[in-house]
Amino acid sequence: MLCNWSVIGCKSRTGCQPVEKMRKKKEQRQAANPSYPNDRPITFYPAHHAEIDEYLEKVKLEYEAKRQAARDADQVYYKKIAEARRQMLPV
Repeated sequence: MLCNWSVIGCKSRTGCQPVEKMRKKKEQRQAANPSYPNDRPITFYPAHHAEIDEYLEKVKLEYEAKRQAARDADQVYYKKIAEARRQMLPV
């Protein structure tokens, strides 16, 4: 099946061949593996929001712990950065 090249904006039929190949490969993967992830983000998040929110919270806490450890390890450097930032901000 040839793609409708005028609809998708291809300049020639040759330009549509890679698009058509990718579509066929996707269909073949889905047919070969019925559990192939078919969800789009808009449908995936509502179904898994608790897991995603828990993961994001865990990553945020890990980041904050590492950030605080870095600040504690080199307090002089971070004081200089804070002072430079204050001087750059308009009053």
